[in-house]
Amino acid sequence: MAMKKAHEMLEKAIGRPGLVRAARAMNAARSIGEFLDDRVARGVSVSDYDRGTLVLSCASTALASDLRMQAALLVHRLNERFPEDPPLFTAVRISVQPPRRGEP
Repeated sequence: MAMKKAHEMLEKAIGRPGLVRAARAMNAARSIGEFLDDRVARGVSVSDYDRGTLVLSCASTALASDLRMQAALLVHRLNERFPEDPPLFTAVRISVQPPRRGEP
């Protein structure tokens, strides 16, 4: 009998495979800073994940432009680093959010 992967057993137990997949994707997305230069990485945060689309937030339109130019490369690098079939990431969406009070 073949051993099941832990995520397969968890998906069956929870009954919501999309939820387990989203949790894996959000965990993987925490490494996004490894693929960006320091200036960009400091101004970016992971906001959401929805059926393959990683949503990133940044504080300025300039950072958003930088991220949009790198979006395809980010998707490729994340999928290369965290391989799954089908791939976890299909797109990156960027939102511009002003910093919260008390944040730089």
